[in-house]
Amino acid sequence: MPQGSGQDGKRRRVRLFGWWYTCTGLGFALLGLRNWIAHAPPWSIALRFVIAAGFVLLGFATFRPAGRSEGRSARQPDRCPGNEPPR
Repeated sequence: MPQGSGQDGKRRRVRLFGWWYTCTGLGFALLGLRNWIAHAPPWSIALRFVIAAGFVLLGFATFRPAGRSEGRSARQPDRCPGNEPPR
């Protein structure tokens, strides 16, 4: 089996994308800081910080496990009337 295949390879790839987005966001934040120090126009500084925030949020969202967006596991069924398992 080739290295990085299957479920383990997918997890590694997702983590890589998470770090990629986070580092890109931090790079834009550093650009915004550099523009702030260089007294660039305020819209330019704000734009870079907004882009940085978007990438950092995307990176953190990528690190979250799939199916946990509502606070429960994707494998756990909903607890609704009529959806109970047979006894």
